[in-house]
Amino acid sequence: NFNIDANARVANRFQFIVGEGAELEVQFYVTGSGDALTNVSYLNEYDVKEAGKVVVKKVMVKVYLY
Repeated sequence: NFNIDANARVANRFQFIVGEGAELEVQFYVTGSGDALTNVSYLNEYDVKEAGKVVVKKVMVKVYLY
């Protein structure tokens, strides 16, 4: 679980590497107000990347706005 303050306007980058066939669920708890919360939609995306023998098969991201 990660807590992100959207109003802080600090770039956050997270990298997750899991083994083949593994599943990873990451929950982002986003706080903030106003226009700052309009820039968090990218957290709903996931990428499948290949680096050597490591393949991220599935990454599930949940975003909670409160």
